[in-house]
Amino acid sequence: MDKSVKISIIVPIYRIQEEYLKKCVNSLQKQTMNDIEILLVDDGSPDRCGILCDEYARADSRIKVIHQQNKGVAIARNIGMMNATGKYLMFVDPDDWMELDCCERLFWEIENRGVEVVLFQRCGENEYYGRTEYFERINSCYLDKSDLRVIQLSILKHIPNKYHLVAGAPWGKIIRREYILNYDIIFPEKVRKEQDDIFSLYLFEHLCSAYYLNYIGYHYRINSGSINHRYNPDMPEIRKEVIREAERFIIQYHANEAEFVSALGVHCVKMLYTVELTYFFHEESLLKRNEVIDICMAYLKDDMIGKYMKLCNWNDFETFNWKLRYLIERPNKICLMIYFYLLRLYRKVKCI
Repeated sequence: MDKSVKISIIVPIYRIQEEYLKKCVNSLQKQTMNDIEILLVDDGSPDRCGILCDEYARADSRIKVIHQQNKGVAIARNIGMMNATGKYLMFVDPDDWMELDCCERLFWEIENRGVEVVLFQRCGENEYYGRTEYFERINSCYLDKSDLRVIQLSILKHIPNKYHLVAGAPWGKIIRREYILNYDIIFPEKVRKEQDDIFSLYLFEHLCSAYYLNYIGYHYRINSGSINHRYNPDMPEIRKEVIREAERFIIQYHANEAEFVSALGVHCVKMLYTVELTYFFHEESLLKRNEVIDICMAYLKDDMIGKYMKLCNWNDFETFNWKLRYLIERPNKICLMIYFYLLRLYRKVKCI
């Protein structure tokens, strides 16, 4: 380990607007803490991002550039971790940026709190729609095993936690690198979506304690071109990949715990919403109503999806809307026809 490097900041890069990448890297270069390294992992980006990265590296010795063929964000982050030399790790997405005192603040906290991970706040997602949303924040505090368990369940169920943290994201954290190495925690490379959620489940599993810092140090930018927004007929299988990895985690650590099993059932219900947005009802979709119902039926009858949906119940969902969706989303044609009819009333979708 290079003792002169206190924090390694890993930035995976693929098809990012130049102005966004510049804002991101500039916020890292201008950190009030100088003992950092910035690992820019060019994941085979077909634009000028790789060239820009090399230009940055020539001008700043703290910047290291890794070029690779496009292999996905999980492998890019893992490569960054493999090449990191700092005592601590941080992750930044290339279209986001950090406050200039972020590294200094987080370094002091993790050095003095006796924990492996410090979590901190980000600006609200509505920042890029003309206003900034700041959450009602909880005072800084230590997180024990029971707190971390609640955060894990919130990741599985895709619900807010009381700290208003995006706990499944790799950013918003500073992590002791030795801890990552000791438990061999990596991003799952065969999963195309939500690799960061799976990574975070394992990250929180082994912690004895962590620290929550009531500090807004990260700015998150919504990307309308992400896998959550663009047309993708592979989304049903992509979502199953996530469930399989989450199932593997639960079997390994929480096999006999009903809370974790039912939480995965909630995830199975909620994931259909992403399938609807990116496949069934996307503006580029050519599916007819009967085709949507047949595909949805097959999806809900999948051995794995169906099993976990049966293991959760009405009370596991946090809002009435999700409770209603849970009741309607059954592998039953009549239920699905009612469901899609309601969607026709409340959302104008071209395939129905």
